[in-house]
Amino acid sequence: MPYSTSDNSPLSEPNAADQNSALADRNTQRPQAGFAPLLPNDPSCILGFRSDASASELYDEASLRQQAVLGLLGALSGTPSSSELASEPLSACIQAIRLLCSDAAALYSAAWNSVQQEAA
Repeated sequence: MPYSTSDNSPLSEPNAADQNSALADRNTQRPQAGFAPLLPNDPSCILGFRSDASASELYDEASLRQQAVLGLLGALSGTPSSSELASEPLSACIQAIRLLCSDAAALYSAAWNSVQQEAA
């Protein structure tokens, strides 16, 4: 039987009223934010971020993606010979790098725009 982490008491299954109450509490604590597309000039863009995200939140997310790219490049550069990498996994790594860099650039841009709006 699962136990809660705070008091080691057994967890019980929540009923529908408890779930609805918890959902209502969450909704009153933080209003629903809008969606800002990651690439606002791309009408097919389905990825995005909360429109109320602060500049520092956007910057942090961009930095995480940039660090992921650096980690991936570090792993690839540790391979003694590029001939040891199969073309399909290498292609997937290159695609991941491209997507992460694109996301990071869009998030940095959104962070900059947010700073500019706050200054105005």
